Amino acid sequence: MKTLLFNLKIAAVLISLNILLSAGCDGDKINVGYYYVDVPGYEVADYKQMLSSKNPEEQYNALAYLSFNLEDTKVLKYDSMKGTGRYDTALLIYNKALALTSSPNSWVSSAAFHLLGQFEYEEAQDAYRKQMLQNQNPSLNVQMELFIQLQEDSIADYNLLKEKIKFLKQQPSWLLKKSAFVLMKRGDSLMMNDVMNEYTAATNPVDKLLLLDALTMNMNDAVFQFLTKVWDTAKDDRVKTKITHHIPYARHPQTAFNWYAQHIDVLKKQMNDFVENGFANATAQPLLSKLIVLGLEKGWDPKDLLMVIDDNRFNNTPKLYFFLLQNKYKTDVHPDSIVLKQSMNSKRVEAALLQHPAYSKEWLAYETKHQPRALPPQLITAHRQLTEVYINQTRMLMQQYGIDTMYYSYLLESLNNNAGTFYKKRLNE
Repeated sequence: MKTLLFNLKIAAVLISLNILLSAGCDGDKINVGYYYVDVPGYEVADYKQMLSSKNPEEQYNALAYLSFNLEDTKVLKYDSMKGTGRYDTALLIYNKALALTSSPNSWVSSAAFHLLGQFEYEEAQDAYRKQMLQNQNPSLNVQMELFIQLQEDSIADYNLLKEKIKFLKQQPSWLLKKSAFVLMKRGDSLMMNDVMNEYTAATNPVDKLLLLDALTMNMNDAVFQFLTKVWDTAKDDRVKTKITHHIPYARHPQTAFNWYAQHIDVLKKQMNDFVENGFANATAQPLLSKLIVLGLEKGWDPKDLLMVIDDNRFNNTPKLYFFLLQNKYKTDVHPDSIVLKQSMNSKRVEAALLQHPAYSKEWLAYETKHQPRALPPQLITAHRQLTEVYINQTRMLMQQYGIDTMYYSYLLESLNNNAGTFYKKRLNE
C-alpha cells in the first residue's frame, strides 16, 4: 500500500509539472516549487548531460535537481581549483544554466536562474547581476525568482534598478507590482526622493506600508524629517510602530536623540530594544546607551523591565542589570593573564545608575552577587598548552585522511563543536 501511495504522489507531481511546463499564461501563474524526479543511480554527470536535452521537462528536472544537490557551487571562486575536474564540471554546468535562462519555457528559465543563484562565482557576479536587472521576461515564475535573489544582493547600478522597478510596476501581477516596492529598499538616497513622493500620493494601505519599509531602510536626514512628520499625523498604529522602531537608525544619531527627548513616552516603551542591543558588542551604537541614560533621567525604573528566563538566579531581576553585567567588560587575553576592559557604553550607563541613590544600591548588590570570577594565570597557561597539542594532532589527522584544504576550516569547526559538547558533558559528570 505504501508503494502505491508513493507512486501516486510521484504521479501527481509529474502531472502537475507536465501541465505547468506546457501551459500558457494561466499555468505560468501557478508556482509549485522546484520539484524534481531523482532518478536512481543517476549522478551529477548524468544530470549535467540532461541539461542538453531537447525536452524542456528534462532540462527543468536537471536544473531543479542540481539546485539542491550540486556540492561544488563554491569551487568557481577559487583560482587554485582552475584546471581540476571539479572546477571544469562546475563551470560547464554554470554556463549551461546561463544559456537556459533565455529559454522560452518559463519553468526552465526560472529554474536556471535558481541554480545560478547557488553558485559563488565572483568573477561573473557583476555580469550576472546586470542580467537579472535587465531581464524583462513577463513570466511571474521568472521574475519572482529574480526578485528573491535581487532583494538579498548588493546592487551598484541604481539606474538599472530603477528600470527594473518600473518594469515590475507595469506588470498585471499583484505579486510583481508589490515586489517593485520591496526592491526600492535596495535604492540609494536619490531614489528615496521618489519613494517619499510615492508615499504621499499612495492611497492603498499595503502600498504605503511597503513604501514606508523602503524609507526606513534609508534613514538620511530628508527621510528622517519626512518620517517624523508622518508619525505626527499617522492614525495607523502599524505606521507609528514601524517608524519608531527605526528612529535609532537615523544617519545622524543626535537627531534621533533629540526626537526621543521630546517623546519620552515612546522612549520608555522602547527600552527593551535599547537594553538588549545597547551592549551587544564593541560596535553597539553609542546612541542606545545614551537613550538608556535619558530614560533613567526621565523616570524610567529598571524594575519595569524584568528578565523572563529559566535560570532562577536571574529570573525576575532587572533586564538592564543582566545585560549590563553580561557585556560590561571586553576581554583581552594575554599569554599569562586576562585583562578586563570596560566598554564605553557600559561605563555610560553604570555612571547613570551610580548617581541614583536607589538604583546604585540595587546595581552594586546585583554585580557583587553575579560578577564572574577571575581565572588563575596558571590555568590559562595550562589550557593553552593543551589546546596547542589538540590543534597539532587534529592537523595531522586531517592530513592522514587526505582532507581537502578547501573544507579544512569547516571540518575543524565541526570537530571542535562536537568535542566541546563532549567535554562539557564529561565535566558535568
